[in-house]
Amino acid sequence: LPISQTLEPIVASLLSKAKASVLERLWGSCVRTNAKLRFLLTKKFILTRKFSNETVLVNIVEYLSNAESRRDLLLESFISTLKVWSDSSALLHSPYDHHLYVTKAIILFACQLRDCDSQSHKDELLRILMQGIQVHLSSPLDKIRRLGMIVGECLTRRLDPAGKELKFDYDVDD
Repeated sequence: LPISQTLEPIVASLLSKAKASVLERLWGSCVRTNAKLRFLLTKKFILTRKFSNETVLVNIVEYLSNAESRRDLLLESFISTLKVWSDSSALLHSPYDHHLYVTKAIILFACQLRDCDSQSHKDELLRILMQGIQVHLSSPLDKIRRLGMIVGECLTRRLDPAGKELKFDYDVDD
């Protein structure tokens, strides 16, 4: 089999079992030069596949954030993931479990975002976020509306800590 066909299952297995520090030693900054690895880590394993093990998401975000040379990929992945989360068509055509997975990725990205990145992209990120909140609040499903409220509260606090606090009234569930 060509390397491109064998790379995906190997990377998926490593992400689900290894620590980010091990991945760092194995891959270094290979994600900058290997387009297939970059696609897997910044798109496919976040937006189109869903892993039952959150370790995959945690390891992707930690790997992208652990080196200055990859921080632009972290920000790029965060923005593209937030755009998908905010898209009404994607929300309508995704199973809830997958949308929850994408939501977890957004929260993880936001936690690793540096203040300088959040401030330099604040307007763009808040614009995409507000669109996403509106899409989620328009959903007939309580659990989708709740995700929109939770992400809205978390991200506005992260992106604009000095701004007016966004606070929704919702019931807490699983």
